[in-house]
Order: sequence, then C-alpha cells, then structure tokens
Amino acid sequence: ATAKEERGISWLVAMVGRSVVERLLAEPVVHPRSNVLDAAQRATRRHKFFASLQREAALSCRSFVHVAGTKGKGSVCELVRSGLVAQGYRVGTFTSPHLHSVHERIRVGSRLASTRELEAFGTEALRRLDEVELPFAAEHGRGNKNLDDVADGWGAVFFDRLLATALLFFGDQKCDAVVMEAGIGGTFDSTNFLEDHAVAVVTSISKDHTALLGDTLREIATHKAGVARPRRPLLTSRAQPTEALEAIRAQVRKVGAILEEIDVPTHGPSSSSSSSSSRRPTEAENVALA
Repeated sequence: ATAKEERGISWLVAMVGRSVVERLLAEPVVHPRSNVLDAAQRATRRHKFFASLQREAALSCRSFVHVAGTKGKGSVCELVRSGLVAQGYRVGTFTSPHLHSVHERIRVGSRLASTRELEAFGTEALRRLDEVELPFAAEHGRGNKNLDDVADGWGAVFFDRLLATALLFFGDQKCDAVVMEAGIGGTFDSTNFLEDHAVAVVTSISKDHTALLGDTLREIATHKAGVARPRRPLLTSRAQPTEALEAIRAQVRKVGAILEEIDVPTHGPSSSSSSSSSRRPTEAENVALA
C-alpha cells in the first residue's frame, strides 16, 4: 500500500474494536481530510454538521450562552450555569477540559452525564460522524483525488465527538438553556455553529494556541470574537488589554453585534492599557461577566 493508502486505512482501523467511551476519547488521528482542506473549509463542514444536529435535537439557538476567551472560561460557565439553575432553568453545560473524568464535560443541571448516558448518546453521535467521515477516508485510501463531493467530513477529533454527544443528550433532556464553552479560538471552533444565540461572552484574552490563532493579541482576540452574531449581545471586560479590546470592538462592528463592555472593580493599577500576554483575570472580572 502507498503512504496515502496507509493513512486512509489507518484512520478507519483506529476506530475499530473500541468501546463507545474509548472511541469518544480516542486520541486525534491525522485524518486525510486535513491534508485536503484548509481551516476555513473544515470549519464550514463541521459547523454545518453541528447546526443540523442542534436543530434535530430541538435546541433553540436563543437558549445558548456561548463563552469564548483565553482564561476564565470555565469559571464564567460555572457561574452562569449555577445562576440559571437557581432560577429554575434546565441547563445543559458543555465545557473542557476535564480534571478527573470526561463526565465533567457534559452536565444537565448539577448532574454529570453518567456512563450509561455517554454510551447511549455517544453511540448515536459516533454513528452520525461515521456517516460523514468514513466515506471520505475510504475514498482517500483508494487514491480518489476528486473528493469534494464524497462526503462532508472534516476530520473529527474527540472534542467533536463529545460535542455531538452533548447536543444529543441535551435535546433528550429537553434543556431550555445551554452553556457552551468554546474549545480553541472562536471563528473556526467546532462550537461556533449557531446562527443565533442568547448571548456571547469573551473572557480574558492572552496568548494561546498561537500556531492556530496568530502571534498577536489582536489576531487572537479577533478569532475569539468570531462568536459574535448580528444584533445579539456580546459581553467582554473593559479590563481587556487595549490591543485585544480594539480587535473585539472591530469584530463586533463588522458583524453588527451589540457590544457590552463590563466595568470591573480594580484593586491597584488598571490592566486595560497593558498588552501583556500573561495578564490573569481576577475573580471579580469573571463574576462581572457572568
């Protein structure tokens, strides 16, 4: 077999003979699709897939709180989740990474998804993903060069598998609110499939994933603010580094979103004029955004 054929075959074999949870958590394999499509093309395909899944799960776009940023995302998600639960909402929460168990990533209310639930909804998620991924890998392995119309796969990794599982689970649980944490960036992130949302939040910006998002705070903040939607609110802290805040403002203007800059109580010199890549968000900043 040629190297190309081996790559296609190895991708197929990598998912065979594993339990559902093992398949959900399998380490990313270099999918042949990633050698054909650029980041924007892959994002278009994954967003189409997840938007379709969200509609099938009967989850309203306006029920979503979408949280992007570099630091403080998990804290803000937890604060929003607990606040909505206290108000009587049935809240699905999707966050990453987990500390002890994958169950932590998918919750309804205060309850973590059980192993039984991960297996049940993970099985369906894997089936849906296989429908779009396997035909492409098989044709690539056979040396087919005309692959654009073979399938809509993009090279799903474990984050995608868990997100698909979460959406199916939340739909089954009839969640009336969903708190969803972005993975990497915003614009091309798998979670950025919503046509609309209740509100988006961009937490503290600093340098992360520079190979994917760019080397400057301006580039990184532009990606993070890619979760903005026309005529919908996007919240961020006025304490953001100036370079990041300017980029967020520009992206919001570009899409016609409504920017709400939150004032944060400060203790000591303000960090808003700093361009430091290591600025750490305060607890007050996370609370204010939530």
